[in-house]
Amino acid sequence: PTVLQAPIIMATYDPALKVPFCSTPGRACDSGPDLLKGHGNMYPSELNQPNTLDGCPDGGSGVYMTDETVESIKVKSLDGGPIGPGREMVIEAKVYTWSSTTDTVDFWYTSDATNPEWKFITSIKPAEDDSFNTISANFILPHGTLQAVRVTNRYSGVGQACATSGWDDMDDLAFAVENSCP
Repeated sequence: PTVLQAPIIMATYDPALKVPFCSTPGRACDSGPDLLKGHGNMYPSELNQPNTLDGCPDGGSGVYMTDETVESIKVKSLDGGPIGPGREMVIEAKVYTWSSTTDTVDFWYTSDATNPEWKFITSIKPAEDDSFNTISANFILPHGTLQAVRVTNRYSGVGQACATSGWDDMDDLAFAVENSCP
């Protein structure tokens, strides 16, 4: 038998949440290549910056394609079913990293995008210096009908949901969750 997979939903900017948002549950929610590109005021400036639910600002330093950026975020179910509580999820972040030694990508989630309390998932060092890297992290989706993930691409320092270095970039992706369990 053929198993039908839920669709991949492309996010659009939501002015109320102030982040890219997938309003319909699918097997994946994808920010696409343009909504998060860049960071803060660096040229090209990030659309709708800072693209964080809580207004956490991007660092004010850096040069595009030299310093740290989060370029895109995709969250998807590992089994191809719709995004739902109890499912194993994968966050894929396309980031630009300056150094595989000093840069770190942190992954976070919240079960309530309207009142975010960020829960840490993991920190991963990029594989390549001065280049685009796609970095992934897995987590089990909790209950909640409107959730979000955050990716922080930071220069040095300690992982925080709202990082403070001038070169750091934080971006969120919000998504609707199917009510049924897997």
